[in-house]
Amino acid sequence: DPAMTACLPHRRPARVTILLNSGETLQATTETKRGDLSAPYPPKDILDKFMSLTTRLWHENEAAQIWEMIGALDEAESLDALFSAIAKAPLTNQ
Repeated sequence: DPAMTACLPHRRPARVTILLNSGETLQATTETKRGDLSAPYPPKDILDKFMSLTTRLWHENEAAQIWEMIGALDEAESLDALFSAIAKAPLTNQ
């Protein structure tokens, strides 16, 4: 759609059209995708995603500790403690 393309790169519109077996057509359009600057993820969603991915390899308490350390990076004097925590956290050597 040329009109949608013209919106790039500031907006990333999309349209989805579904044709049902009944012949009915459903359509939805959005001006931007979730996670863009104009529609950022809520902090809880980011934490939930981080925990869902990291607890596959790390114990939950270690993942939570690393999350807190990442959140405090602006106050950290070095990255040594964070890197040490990441290195010793994995449940496996994968």
